[in-house]
Amino acid sequence: MEKSSPTRKDISWQIARGVAIICVILIHCPNAINAPQDTIDFNSWLMLRQFVNFPVALFFFIAGRFTNYSKYSDYKSFILKRGGVRLLIPFLIWSTFYALISFIRAYVSGGELIGVVPFAVRIITGKSAPHLYYIVVLLQLTVITPLLIKCIESGYSKILYAVTPIWLIFIYYWCYLNGTMPPLYQYVFPAWIGFYVWGLESRNKTCKGIKSLILPGVAIILEIIEAYYSLRLGFPTNFACSQIRISAFLLATIVVRLFIGVQVSSTQMSLVSKAFAYLGDHSYGIYFIHYFFIILCARVVKSLTVNLLGITWMFQAAISFVVALFGSLIVIFIGRKVLCFLRMERIADILGF
Repeated sequence: MEKSSPTRKDISWQIARGVAIICVILIHCPNAINAPQDTIDFNSWLMLRQFVNFPVALFFFIAGRFTNYSKYSDYKSFILKRGGVRLLIPFLIWSTFYALISFIRAYVSGGELIGVVPFAVRIITGKSAPHLYYIVVLLQLTVITPLLIKCIESGYSKILYAVTPIWLIFIYYWCYLNGTMPPLYQYVFPAWIGFYVWGLESRNKTCKGIKSLILPGVAIILEIIEAYYSLRLGFPTNFACSQIRISAFLLATIVVRLFIGVQVSSTQMSLVSKAFAYLGDHSYGIYFIHYFFIILCARVVKSLTVNLLGITWMFQAAISFVVALFGSLIVIFIGRKVLCFLRMERIADILGF
Protein backbone atom coordinates (compact mmCIF):
# COMPACT_ATOMS: atom_id res chain seq x y z
CA MET A 1 0.00 0.00 0.00
CA GLU A 2 3.04 2.23 0.14
CA LYS A 3 3.03 4.82 -2.60
CA SER A 4 5.02 3.64 -5.61
CA SER A 5 5.39 4.36 -9.30
CA PRO A 6 4.11 1.54 -11.51
CA THR A 7 6.23 0.06 -14.28
CA ARG A 8 5.53 -2.62 -16.83
CA LYS A 9 7.09 -5.13 -14.46
CA ASP A 10 4.79 -4.39 -11.54
CA ILE A 11 1.53 -3.38 -13.27
CA SER A 12 -0.12 -6.61 -12.08
CA TRP A 13 0.73 -5.65 -8.51
CA GLN A 14 -0.79 -2.21 -9.01
CA ILE A 15 -3.96 -4.05 -10.03
CA ALA A 16 -3.59 -6.17 -6.89
CA ARG A 17 -3.34 -3.01 -4.81
CA GLY A 18 -6.48 -1.70 -6.49
CA VAL A 19 -8.41 -4.89 -5.73
CA ALA A 20 -7.16 -4.87 -2.13
CA ILE A 21 -8.09 -1.24 -1.45
CA ILE A 22 -11.61 -1.89 -2.75
CA CYS A 23 -11.91 -4.71 -0.21
CA VAL A 24 -10.56 -2.49 2.57
CA ILE A 25 -13.27 0.11 1.91
CA LEU A 26 -15.96 -2.58 1.80
CA ILE A 27 -14.80 -3.95 5.15
CA HIS A 28 -15.16 -0.53 6.79
CA CYS A 29 -18.59 0.23 5.32
CA PRO A 30 -21.75 -0.15 7.49
CA ASN A 31 -22.48 -3.77 8.30
CA ALA A 32 -24.67 -6.02 10.44
CA ILE A 33 -22.08 -7.20 12.95
CA ASN A 34 -24.32 -6.18 15.87
CA ALA A 35 -27.54 -7.62 14.43
CA PRO A 36 -29.08 -10.72 16.08
CA GLN A 37 -27.33 -13.82 14.76
CA ASP A 38 -30.59 -15.43 13.63
CA THR A 39 -31.48 -12.59 11.23
CA ILE A 40 -31.01 -12.38 7.46
CA ASP A 41 -29.07 -9.16 8.00
CA PHE A 42 -26.40 -10.82 10.14
CA ASN A 43 -26.06 -14.00 8.11
CA SER A 44 -25.95 -12.25 4.73
CA TRP A 45 -23.26 -9.91 6.02
CA LEU A 46 -21.20 -12.68 7.66
CA MET A 47 -21.17 -14.80 4.50
CA LEU A 48 -20.38 -11.92 2.15
CA ARG A 49 -17.65 -10.67 4.46
CA GLN A 50 -15.68 -13.87 3.83
CA PHE A 51 -15.21 -12.83 0.17
CA VAL A 52 -13.09 -9.80 1.14
CA ASN A 53 -10.98 -11.25 3.96
CA PHE A 54 -7.60 -11.06 2.22
CA PRO A 55 -6.49 -7.44 1.55
CA VAL A 56 -4.24 -6.80 4.56
CA ALA A 57 -2.25 -10.00 4.05
CA LEU A 58 -1.97 -9.15 0.34
CA PHE A 59 -0.71 -5.66 1.16
CA PHE A 60 1.96 -7.08 3.49
CA PHE A 61 3.12 -9.49 0.78
CA ILE A 62 3.37 -6.61 -1.70
CA ALA A 63 5.21 -4.46 0.87
CA GLY A 64 7.78 -7.22 1.31
CA ARG A 65 8.09 -7.88 -2.43
CA PHE A 66 8.86 -4.23 -3.17
CA THR A 67 11.24 -3.68 -0.26
CA ASN A 68 14.62 -3.00 -1.84
CA TYR A 69 16.86 -2.76 1.20
CA SER A 70 20.05 -2.86 -0.88
CA LYS A 71 19.36 0.56 -2.44
CA TYR A 72 19.82 2.26 0.93
CA SER A 73 23.34 3.13 2.08
CA ASP A 74 22.84 1.75 5.58
CA TYR A 75 20.26 0.75 8.19
CA LYS A 76 19.86 4.32 9.44
CA SER A 77 19.08 5.57 5.95
CA PHE A 78 16.53 2.77 5.46
CA ILE A 79 14.77 3.57 8.74
CA LEU A 80 14.72 7.33 8.12
CA LYS A 81 13.57 7.22 4.50
CA ARG A 82 11.15 4.31 4.53
CA GLY A 83 10.20 4.10 8.18
CA GLY A 84 10.21 7.83 8.85
CA VAL A 85 9.33 9.72 5.69
CA ARG A 86 7.18 7.15 3.89
CA LEU A 87 5.41 5.62 6.88
CA LEU A 88 5.75 7.34 10.26
CA ILE A 89 5.13 10.96 9.22
CA PRO A 90 2.01 10.20 7.11
CA PHE A 91 0.77 7.90 9.88
CA LEU A 92 1.13 10.56 12.59
CA ILE A 93 -0.56 13.19 10.42
CA TRP A 94 -3.58 11.03 9.62
CA SER A 95 -3.78 9.48 13.08
CA THR A 96 -3.89 12.99 14.57
CA PHE A 97 -6.53 13.94 12.02
CA TYR A 98 -8.80 11.05 13.01
CA ALA A 99 -8.15 11.61 16.73
CA LEU A 100 -9.29 15.23 16.32
CA ILE A 101 -12.41 14.09 14.47
CA SER A 102 -13.25 11.71 17.32
CA PHE A 103 -12.69 14.50 19.85
CA ILE A 104 -14.89 16.94 17.92
CA ARG A 105 -17.66 14.35 17.52
CA ALA A 106 -17.57 13.62 21.24
CA TYR A 107 -17.66 17.34 22.06
CA VAL A 108 -20.56 18.09 19.73
CA SER A 109 -22.61 15.12 20.93
CA GLY A 110 -21.95 15.90 24.58
CA GLY A 111 -19.99 12.69 25.09
CA GLU A 112 -17.10 12.08 27.45
CA LEU A 113 -13.91 13.88 26.41
CA ILE A 114 -10.62 12.05 26.87
CA GLY A 115 -7.55 13.62 28.45
CA VAL A 116 -4.30 14.68 26.83
CA VAL A 117 -2.43 11.45 27.59
CA PRO A 118 -5.15 9.07 26.24
CA PHE A 119 -5.46 11.38 23.23
CA ALA A 120 -1.72 11.09 22.55
CA VAL A 121 -1.81 7.32 23.07
CA ARG A 122 -4.56 7.01 20.46
CA ILE A 123 -2.43 8.90 17.98
CA ILE A 124 0.76 6.94 18.63
CA THR A 125 -0.91 3.51 18.59
CA GLY A 126 -3.20 4.23 15.63
CA LYS A 127 -6.28 3.55 17.74
CA SER A 128 -7.84 6.78 16.47
CA ALA A 129 -9.18 4.89 13.42
CA PRO A 130 -9.70 1.15 12.81
CA HIS A 131 -7.64 0.94 9.64
CA LEU A 132 -4.38 2.48 10.85
CA TYR A 133 -3.03 -0.72 12.43
CA TYR A 134 -1.57 -1.68 9.05
CA ILE A 135 0.99 1.13 9.26
CA VAL A 136 1.72 0.32 12.92
CA VAL A 137 2.61 -3.26 11.94
CA LEU A 138 4.52 -2.21 8.82
CA LEU A 139 6.64 0.11 10.94
CA GLN A 140 7.49 -2.82 13.21
CA LEU A 141 8.39 -4.98 10.22
CA THR A 142 10.47 -2.15 8.73
CA VAL A 143 12.58 -1.96 11.89
CA ILE A 144 13.38 -5.69 11.77
CA THR A 145 13.66 -5.98 7.96
CA PRO A 146 17.49 -6.27 7.91
CA LEU A 147 17.26 -9.12 10.43
CA LEU A 148 14.57 -10.83 8.36
CA ILE A 149 16.67 -10.53 5.20
CA LYS A 150 19.70 -11.98 7.00
CA CYS A 151 17.60 -14.92 8.22
CA ILE A 152 16.28 -15.54 4.70
CA GLU A 153 19.79 -15.38 3.19
CA SER A 154 21.05 -17.76 5.89
CA GLY A 155 18.35 -20.30 5.11
CA TYR A 156 16.27 -19.75 8.25
CA SER A 157 13.10 -18.52 6.57
CA LYS A 158 11.15 -21.57 7.83
CA ILE A 159 11.64 -20.32 11.38
CA LEU A 160 10.17 -16.96 10.38
CA TYR A 161 7.20 -18.63 8.70
CA ALA A 162 6.49 -20.50 11.95
CA VAL A 163 5.83 -17.27 13.85
CA THR A 164 2.41 -16.61 12.31
CA PRO A 165 1.00 -20.13 12.94
CA ILE A 166 2.13 -19.89 16.57
CA TRP A 167 0.35 -16.54 16.86
CA LEU A 168 -2.76 -18.07 15.32
CA ILE A 169 -2.71 -20.87 17.91
CA PHE A 170 -2.53 -18.24 20.65
CA ILE A 171 -5.51 -16.33 19.18
CA TYR A 172 -7.63 -19.48 18.85
CA TYR A 173 -6.76 -20.56 22.39
CA TRP A 174 -7.53 -17.11 23.81
CA CYS A 175 -10.88 -16.89 22.02
CA TYR A 176 -11.85 -20.36 23.17
CA LEU A 177 -11.07 -19.58 26.80
CA ASN A 178 -12.33 -16.00 27.01
CA GLY A 179 -14.87 -15.56 24.22
CA THR A 180 -13.14 -12.31 23.24
CA MET A 181 -10.33 -11.30 20.91
CA PRO A 182 -6.86 -10.79 22.47
CA PRO A 183 -5.93 -7.14 23.10
CA LEU A 184 -4.15 -5.55 20.14
CA TYR A 185 -4.05 -8.93 18.38
CA GLN A 186 -3.79 -7.33 14.94
CA TYR A 187 -1.45 -4.51 15.95
CA VAL A 188 1.65 -6.68 16.38
CA PHE A 189 3.82 -8.14 13.63
CA PRO A 190 3.57 -11.90 14.45
CA ALA A 191 0.10 -11.98 12.86
CA TRP A 192 1.39 -10.79 9.50
CA ILE A 193 5.11 -11.58 9.36
CA GLY A 194 4.56 -14.71 7.25
CA PHE A 195 3.19 -12.75 4.29
CA TYR A 196 5.84 -10.03 4.59
CA VAL A 197 8.65 -12.60 4.67
CA TRP A 198 7.07 -14.38 1.69
CA GLY A 199 7.15 -11.07 -0.17
CA LEU A 200 10.80 -10.48 0.76
CA GLU A 201 11.73 -13.99 -0.31
CA SER A 202 9.81 -13.73 -3.60
CA ARG A 203 12.15 -10.95 -4.77
CA ASN A 204 14.93 -13.46 -5.48
CA LYS A 205 12.99 -16.69 -5.66
CA THR A 206 10.59 -17.96 -8.31
CA CYS A 207 7.10 -18.48 -6.90
CA LYS A 208 4.62 -20.67 -8.69
CA GLY A 209 1.39 -18.90 -9.54
CA ILE A 210 -2.07 -20.33 -10.13
CA LYS A 211 -4.81 -19.39 -12.57
CA SER A 212 -7.73 -21.48 -11.32
CA LEU A 213 -10.65 -19.57 -9.80
CA ILE A 214 -11.94 -22.73 -8.16
CA LEU A 215 -9.43 -22.55 -5.30
CA PRO A 216 -10.59 -19.12 -4.04
CA GLY A 217 -14.15 -20.45 -4.06
CA VAL A 218 -13.11 -23.45 -1.97
CA ALA A 219 -11.27 -21.17 0.47
CA ILE A 220 -14.33 -18.92 0.85
CA ILE A 221 -16.53 -21.94 1.59
CA LEU A 222 -14.03 -23.02 4.25
CA GLU A 223 -14.10 -19.49 5.66
CA ILE A 224 -17.89 -19.58 5.97
CA ILE A 225 -17.76 -22.99 7.65
CA GLU A 226 -15.09 -21.81 10.09
CA ALA A 227 -17.00 -18.60 10.84
CA TYR A 228 -20.19 -20.41 11.84
CA TYR A 229 -18.38 -23.19 13.69
CA SER A 230 -16.38 -20.65 15.69
CA LEU A 231 -19.61 -18.90 16.72
CA ARG A 232 -20.99 -22.24 17.91
CA LEU A 233 -17.88 -22.65 20.06
CA GLY A 234 -18.50 -19.28 21.69
CA PHE A 235 -15.88 -17.34 19.76
CA PRO A 236 -16.64 -13.60 19.31
CA THR A 237 -18.19 -12.29 16.11
CA ASN A 238 -15.01 -10.26 15.56
CA PHE A 239 -13.19 -13.56 15.15
CA ALA A 240 -15.77 -14.97 12.73
CA CYS A 241 -15.17 -12.03 10.38
CA SER A 242 -11.47 -11.56 11.09
CA GLN A 243 -8.72 -11.62 8.47
CA ILE A 244 -6.49 -13.37 11.02
CA ARG A 245 -7.82 -16.92 10.80
CA ILE A 246 -6.58 -20.11 9.18
CA SER A 247 -9.19 -20.04 6.42
CA ALA A 248 -8.71 -16.31 5.79
CA PHE A 249 -4.96 -16.78 5.46
CA LEU A 250 -5.62 -19.67 3.08
CA LEU A 251 -7.71 -17.35 0.91
CA ALA A 252 -5.03 -14.65 1.07
CA THR A 253 -2.36 -17.18 0.06
CA ILE A 254 -4.42 -18.26 -2.94
CA VAL A 255 -5.08 -14.64 -3.95
CA VAL A 256 -1.36 -13.87 -3.79
CA ARG A 257 -0.59 -16.87 -6.01
CA LEU A 258 -3.30 -15.75 -8.42
CA PHE A 259 -1.58 -12.40 -8.85
CA ILE A 260 1.82 -14.10 -9.13
CA GLY A 261 0.36 -16.06 -12.04
CA VAL A 262 -1.03 -12.93 -13.71
CA GLN A 263 1.08 -11.35 -16.43
CA VAL A 264 -0.32 -7.98 -17.43
CA SER A 265 1.15 -5.75 -20.11
CA SER A 266 0.50 -2.01 -19.89
CA THR A 267 -0.23 -2.05 -23.63
CA GLN A 268 -2.82 -4.83 -23.45
CA MET A 269 -4.92 -3.81 -20.46
CA SER A 270 -8.70 -3.99 -20.42
CA LEU A 271 -10.77 -1.09 -19.11
CA VAL A 272 -11.37 -2.95 -15.84
CA SER A 273 -7.65 -3.65 -15.42
CA LYS A 274 -6.87 0.02 -16.05
CA ALA A 275 -9.44 1.03 -13.43
CA PHE A 276 -7.94 -1.29 -10.81
CA ALA A 277 -4.41 -0.19 -11.71
CA TYR A 278 -5.48 3.45 -11.30
CA LEU A 279 -6.89 2.65 -7.86
CA GLY A 280 -3.65 0.83 -7.08
CA ASP A 281 -1.64 3.91 -8.03
CA HIS A 282 -3.66 5.90 -5.47
CA SER A 283 -4.23 3.15 -2.89
CA TYR A 284 -1.99 4.80 -0.29
CA GLY A 285 -4.04 7.99 -0.31
CA ILE A 286 -7.35 6.13 -0.48
CA TYR A 287 -6.26 4.02 2.48
CA PHE A 288 -5.73 7.09 4.64
CA ILE A 289 -8.70 9.15 3.44
CA HIS A 290 -11.59 6.74 2.85
CA TYR A 291 -12.59 6.30 6.48
CA PHE A 292 -13.20 10.04 6.81
CA PHE A 293 -15.95 9.83 4.19
CA ILE A 294 -17.47 6.79 5.88
CA ILE A 295 -17.64 8.83 9.10
CA LEU A 296 -18.95 11.85 7.21
CA CYS A 297 -21.95 10.08 5.72
CA ALA A 298 -22.58 7.69 8.64
CA ARG A 299 -25.53 9.56 10.16
CA VAL A 300 -27.30 10.07 6.82
CA VAL A 301 -26.67 6.49 5.71
CA LYS A 302 -27.94 5.14 9.02
CA SER A 303 -31.32 6.74 8.37
CA LEU A 304 -31.65 4.95 5.03
CA THR A 305 -33.58 1.76 5.79
CA VAL A 306 -34.07 0.30 2.34
CA ASN A 307 -35.16 -3.32 2.70
CA LEU A 308 -33.69 -5.63 0.07
CA LEU A 309 -35.21 -9.09 0.63
CA GLY A 310 -34.99 -8.56 4.37
CA ILE A 311 -31.48 -7.10 4.20
CA THR A 312 -31.15 -3.50 5.41
CA TRP A 313 -27.38 -3.02 5.68
CA MET A 314 -26.46 -3.65 2.05
CA PHE A 315 -27.91 -0.42 0.64
CA GLN A 316 -26.23 1.57 3.40
CA ALA A 317 -22.92 -0.13 2.63
CA ALA A 318 -23.29 0.56 -1.10
CA ILE A 319 -23.89 4.28 -0.53
CA SER A 320 -20.96 4.53 1.90
CA PHE A 321 -18.70 2.66 -0.51
CA VAL A 322 -19.46 4.98 -3.43
CA VAL A 323 -19.05 8.11 -1.30
CA ALA A 324 -15.81 6.86 0.29
CA LEU A 325 -14.21 5.72 -2.97
CA PHE A 326 -15.04 8.69 -5.16
CA GLY A 327 -14.69 11.19 -2.32
CA SER A 328 -11.17 9.90 -1.71
CA LEU A 329 -10.25 10.09 -5.39
CA ILE A 330 -11.58 13.65 -5.66
CA VAL A 331 -9.62 14.79 -2.59
CA ILE A 332 -6.46 13.14 -3.92
CA PHE A 333 -6.90 14.72 -7.36
CA ILE A 334 -7.64 18.23 -6.08
CA GLY A 335 -5.10 18.00 -3.26
CA ARG A 336 -2.35 16.93 -5.64
CA LYS A 337 -3.17 19.69 -8.12
CA VAL A 338 -3.25 22.41 -5.46
CA LEU A 339 -0.08 21.30 -3.68
CA CYS A 340 1.82 20.90 -6.94
CA PHE A 341 0.66 24.37 -8.00
CA LEU A 342 2.05 25.66 -4.70
CA ARG A 343 5.24 23.69 -5.37
CA MET A 344 4.60 21.45 -2.39
CA GLU A 345 4.91 18.12 -4.19
CA ARG A 346 6.74 16.61 -1.23
CA ILE A 347 3.80 17.34 1.07
CA ALA A 348 1.46 15.76 -1.48
CA ASP A 349 3.60 12.61 -1.46
CA ILE A 350 3.64 12.50 2.33
CA LEU A 351 -0.16 12.82 2.51
CA GLY A 352 -0.53 10.02 -0.03
CA PHE A 353 -1.73 12.32 -2.81
